[in-house]
Amino acid sequence: MPNVYDAILALNDENERKIHIGTDAQIRSKKMVFASAIAVLNPGKGGMAYHSKIASPRQDFASLAQKLFKEVEYSIEIAQALTDLLEPQYHKNIIVHVDANPNMQWNSSDYHQALVGWVVGSGFECLSKPDSWCATHVADHAANGKNIRDGRTRRRQYK
Repeated sequence: MPNVYDAILALNDENERKIHIGTDAQIRSKKMVFASAIAVLNPGKGGMAYHSKIASPRQDFASLAQKLFKEVEYSIEIAQALTDLLEPQYHKNIIVHVDANPNMQWNSSDYHQALVGWVVGSGFECLSKPDSWCATHVADHAANGKNIRDGRTRRRQYK
């Protein structure tokens, strides 16, 4: 069975596609569960989404800042791994989503500029709330366990 990176390379070979990457975290008992999602879109025809999860002790993420920066760190790591695999002309198609809101009404706004600056400084296009659907919806869906059916993970198609 091919790994996720092989599947993404195969999809990208068929047609140049945008690759969206986002991470979200949810508290589960004594753990903080981080779910990273990679969505490969074929405009007008939907796309495929893949995810992975990692759990860390909840006490390691006592503040919102620690959680948000770890989410972005995981997303950038995935984006950098993809740039190692993709031809240089496709690097511009990688978009990292940040689960922070620039609106001062929300606590995440305190970190918004630093998080976006980190992504852009790493060489990637960045989307933040309200446009960061890959982190806000796709990764959140995986982090909340909504992708589980009968004890097995299912692959979903998103349009």
